[in-house]
Amino acid sequence: MKDKFLISGALVLIFAGLFNPVMAAPNCDAIIVHGMRNIEVSQSTEAAVAIKYFNHCQKNLESLTDESLAAAEVEIFGQGAGGGNYSRKKREERLSQWCTTNSEAAISNRAAFSESQVFYQGAVSAWEKCNALQRKDIVITPVITPDAKTVNIGIVYHGNSDSILFYGLDSEGFTCSLTGPNNGPLQLPYKIKNRNVQASCYRQAASIKQRNGQEYEVLPRGTIVVKTASEPFQLYFPEEWDPGIPFREAEAIKKKLPLSESPIGTLINTTLPPEKFSSPLNPQYNESKWIRADGRPLPPNSIYEKITGEKNAPDMRNVESSLGLLDVVTVERKSGENVISAITQAGKDGEWKWLVTPRDIHGNRYNNDVEQDADHFQIYIDNSGAVIVQGRTFNFKHGRYGGWSPGEANVLGLSLTPKTNTYHYIKIN
Repeated sequence: MKDKFLISGALVLIFAGLFNPVMAAPNCDAIIVHGMRNIEVSQSTEAAVAIKYFNHCQKNLESLTDESLAAAEVEIFGQGAGGGNYSRKKREERLSQWCTTNSEAAISNRAAFSESQVFYQGAVSAWEKCNALQRKDIVITPVITPDAKTVNIGIVYHGNSDSILFYGLDSEGFTCSLTGPNNGPLQLPYKIKNRNVQASCYRQAASIKQRNGQEYEVLPRGTIVVKTASEPFQLYFPEEWDPGIPFREAEAIKKKLPLSESPIGTLINTTLPPEKFSSPLNPQYNESKWIRADGRPLPPNSIYEKITGEKNAPDMRNVESSLGLLDVVTVERKSGENVISAITQAGKDGEWKWLVTPRDIHGNRYNNDVEQDADHFQIYIDNSGAVIVQGRTFNFKHGRYGGWSPGEANVLGLSLTPKTNTYHYIKIN
C-alpha cells in the first residue's frame, strides 16, 4: 500500500529541466496539472507547493519571456492560466503574490521539494509525447476531472498527408470506449483525419480495505496509453487512499522523525563552503538547525545553548587549518643508514618529517694525546634520506681532527597530510 511516506517507484527526470515553454502546446497543459496532482497524491500538498516555488519563485519574473511566464502560470495556477486577459504587469504581480504567500511553507518543506522535484516517468512521457505529436500535426487533448476518475481524450490530425493510423488504447485501472466522428464505433486500426476521435475512460471503482481497524476506500493505480502510428504517450494515476494517511499514524511518524535526525551538538566536516552548504541545492540544510562552527554567537533560544550553557558555537577553524597525521614511527639508525626504509604502509601517501637525536656517539682523537682536545658531533639527515650521526675530536696541540667515528641515532618520523579546504558546521536545533 502507498501513502505520503511509503510511496516507492521509478521517479525520474527533473521537471524544470524538461519543460520547454517555447515548444509546449496549450492542449497539453492538462498533463502538467495532472503531474502536479500526482505529486500531491504520492507525496503531499506541501511537496507540490515546494516544487512550484523552487521551480519559479527564485527567478526574476520581469526577465522571463511571455512563454516562460505562461508556463509558470500553468504550473502554479492550473490549466487555462497561461496568460488569459491579464496584462503582463498583472500577471507578474499575481505570480509574485503567490510566491510571497507560499514562501514560508515552501522553505519549511525543502526536503519534500528534494523528494518531489522529479515526475513519475509516465507523466513526463505523456507531456513530452503530447508535444512531439503536436509538432507532427497530431493534436491530442486530454481532459482529466479533478478527482482523476474520468478522462476524455480528443484526437485529430491536421497534417498534409491523408490521415494518420490510430491503433486504439491500452489501459490499466480504467475502462475505455472510443467514438468516431459520426458518433459510432471504430474499426481499428482507424485512419484519423481532420475530425476528432473521442476516447472516454472511467476509473475502476474503489475497493474497501481495512488498516489498523479503520476502513478506507482505495482507488487502484491506473494507466492510459494512446497508440498512434507516430508514437504513443501514457497518462499515469497513482493509487489513492481516502481518507489519506491516518491521523494517528501521521502523528506517530512526526514523533519518530526527530529521532532519525542527528543529535544536537553534532559536528560535521564538509568540503562545502558556507554559501554552498546553505544553497537550496543542499536539501539537508536547514538554517534554523545548522550554523558554521567558527565561534560565532548562537541565535537566541537554541537548544544547543539550553543544553550546554554556551553562548557561542565552537570554533573549529584551527582544526580546519591544521595538517593531518597519518602515522608516527620511531626507529634506531646507524650513521649512513637511510630513513626511507622506515616509511610505513599507513603513512606512505603523506609528507614525512624526520627528527634525529643522538643515541650512541663518540669523538675520535688524532692521536693519544689528552691535552686540550674537544669533541665535534654531527647529527642530521642528508638529501638522500641517509642518517648522518658521527663524532670526531680536535687536538689543540697538533691542530688536527681525528677521523669521523660513526654512531647511532634515534629517529622520529611523522607522516602528514596537506591542509584541505574543509568547513565545520554544528547542529543547534
